Amino acid sequence: MRQAQWLVRSFFSATLALCAGQSVVQAAAGTNVVNLGVLSEPYTLDPAVGTSGFDYPMLYSIFDRLIDFDPKTLDPRPGLAIAWKFTGADKRTFELKLRRGVKFHDGTPFDAEAVKFNLLRLQESKVLNDLEDVERIDIVDPFTITLRLKHENSSMPILLADRAGMMASPTAIQKLGKDFARNPVGTGAFMFKNWISGQALILEKNPEYWNAKAVRLSGIQFRFIPNATSLASAILSGQLDFAYQIDPKNLGVIRDNPRLRVSKEASTRYYQISWNTSFAPLDNVKVRQAINMSLDRQVLADAILGPGNSGGVALMPLPPESWAYTKKLEGSVKYDPARAKKLLAEAGFPNGVTLKLCATNSVLGYGSDITDIEREQLRPAGITLEVELRQGSACNKAFNVDKNVMSYQVGFSGRPDPFLTFEGNFASTGLFNAGKTKFPGVDEVLAKLAKTYDKKAQKPLYDELNRLWIQQVPKLSLFYAPNYSIYTRDLAGEQPNLMGKINPVTWYFTK
Repeated sequence: MRQAQWLVRSFFSATLALCAGQSVVQAAAGTNVVNLGVLSEPYTLDPAVGTSGFDYPMLYSIFDRLIDFDPKTLDPRPGLAIAWKFTGADKRTFELKLRRGVKFHDGTPFDAEAVKFNLLRLQESKVLNDLEDVERIDIVDPFTITLRLKHENSSMPILLADRAGMMASPTAIQKLGKDFARNPVGTGAFMFKNWISGQALILEKNPEYWNAKAVRLSGIQFRFIPNATSLASAILSGQLDFAYQIDPKNLGVIRDNPRLRVSKEASTRYYQISWNTSFAPLDNVKVRQAINMSLDRQVLADAILGPGNSGGVALMPLPPESWAYTKKLEGSVKYDPARAKKLLAEAGFPNGVTLKLCATNSVLGYGSDITDIEREQLRPAGITLEVELRQGSACNKAFNVDKNVMSYQVGFSGRPDPFLTFEGNFASTGLFNAGKTKFPGVDEVLAKLAKTYDKKAQKPLYDELNRLWIQQVPKLSLFYAPNYSIYTRDLAGEQPNLMGKINPVTWYFTK
């Protein structure tokens, strides 16, 4: 069966290469390699310096994390650390017990020294601020390490289940320097083999993986097909075994294909316009509020994902499936361009404002398919939308690294803990708060959450953060987006996580 599928892929390869604008990379006939289609080529595969949510399927495959999470609940569970706890009366010491017998892909040992190296490197990179609360890292013994915190931080376990907890080989980093970003070495289930720019990332099974029984594939090919329509064509014709982030309006024809199955998977992901609130006029809260009520979110969602395919209108950065969502705030902002125009006048802009936006055609709903609608919806309020189309990685770098663009049409996939979503986007020091704006009351609520360890006690604090989000509009949340994942019928073993970030490590072929 796998041999036959490869022959089908070969037959369609030339046609699909033209359709997708890609050169074709084929797996060897009869191999147990999954072909996985992705819309965006990674900007970097160094977890300590990357910021893109599109990189996670690749990062999960290459890098184990100190702490894993349950895919359904996002509650922490053992990873490279087998146990952890807060110690001391002040709960400011976080202790990790590490898994023994683990090796990096280059054969070097994973131990407390490697963990300390990785954590310090992430701090020193100053790209991610996930460990800004860590003031000291101490090695207790080769497999025990403690983090001394500046403040209490109840989210530390789940924080280490994200990029901050991805462990890379210190030896490889020191040997390769900046070239490590294109030659990653972790402890994960799959090892880096080749990165063909514009075409594919090729991984092979780690023969010495510590949890080998959980891995049944012999390799993964991530195929870069930066067009949602071409991606749908590739999965329909048999070039791919899996695709996601396709245009949901193509779901009908995909469901009619007997070789394929469609899975609607819950996700914390939502579409948004991310903006830098240090840019005028976005530094004026009334301007942000005016833009917030100048877009008809339901129309946008139906146009981009198809009627009934979205997860609903998004006014908050958490979906209804999250325990930290505030239901009573649903519908608290209505589409009202007339009221928005009055707000702009009150803010000192009676003649309107201009919003400059970086967008990309490579990802569904991040380019002209959505910005054309937004431009027309914003116009009656006196808001002019000026759009510059770039590659997704270029917009990401311009907004998050260089910080030289006003706003960015993008999505946000959420974080394992709602605290991390709010902290990253809303705190004055947040990674995704590009302008480092101090929004009234927000840092204070986050400080209380950091000292609160029980979900029941945390809930009213999240209700307040949701209220402040709608009032301050740090980002323009648009609509929630569940994952529509397309699998060939002989591909199984998926464990979708609530963040909607694909993890192919447990996949396998049934035939």
